[in-house]
Amino acid sequence: MMKRKIPFIGPVAVAVCICLLSVACGKKGDTIVLGYDNTAEEAILASMLVTLIEQDSNLTVEVKGDLSGGETVLHPAIMEGEIDLYPEYTGTAWLNILKHTDIPDTDTLNAQLFQEYEEGFGLCWVGLYGFNNSYGLAVAEDVAETYGLETYSDLADVSGKLIFGAEPGFFEREDGYEGLCSTYGFDFKESLDMTFSVKYDALAEEKADVINVFTTDGRLATSGAKLLKDDKRYFPEYLCGSLVRKDTLEKYPKLKGILLQMEGMITDEDMASLNKQVETDGQEPEEVARGFLSERGLLKE
Repeated sequence: MMKRKIPFIGPVAVAVCICLLSVACGKKGDTIVLGYDNTAEEAILASMLVTLIEQDSNLTVEVKGDLSGGETVLHPAIMEGEIDLYPEYTGTAWLNILKHTDIPDTDTLNAQLFQEYEEGFGLCWVGLYGFNNSYGLAVAEDVAETYGLETYSDLADVSGKLIFGAEPGFFEREDGYEGLCSTYGFDFKESLDMTFSVKYDALAEEKADVINVFTTDGRLATSGAKLLKDDKRYFPEYLCGSLVRKDTLEKYPKLKGILLQMEGMITDEDMASLNKQVETDGQEPEEVARGFLSERGLLKE
């Protein structure tokens, strides 16, 4: 999975955040365990899940958060019963866990993915939140306007005039730069290695014209960058949803309905804005999550 490993809060703040997430809100009942990776995005999603579960049931949620390692840690943990649920991405599950190499259409992939997970692992996907955190390409808005860029195919027509910037790892991935250029016929004037933290600045300072991004990057909300459409679907979708142990759902049948409240609730633009509030504005994930749930009418005051 191409998750962003961006430390957004220090150890003390993490401890405070986890403590806040684990409060039982005055209810007494059984406890389930929720895990999440060390990204702002997953901390926000975890906060939403905790809030809804504890609000709408008598369950208490114990949180195992800030787990660096993504699916390499979370998948074994849920298989061993150390956690009951966590936010997962379809692209990660399909490519990294199931080791598939083909990328069928979304409906076919998801149907097969859900079936293989339930039959092979005893794990259920309960709703997809709506956003897609995949790789994307962004250009400076003035570049997009000058050349009339909306899609990657549009970009291919003028790529020889433009400078491309990405992290070194993107140039090394089999599904990264070389495959992308082969698929679309890109032939950039120059390609530059740059860290995640400087890519958006490079666009603003005209040191790069095109950069690779994640489609829910917080800085997309304010950077003045334009996200182009992957019209040949080169990058697989990474749709996020709740992955839950089947035996946990059987033990707590009300849980499924609670989790399904988040189905289709969050757009790419929503998630980028939420990430910005944590990564850039310094707000706590729980505060951001509760604000969003309140806007959607899901928070009971």
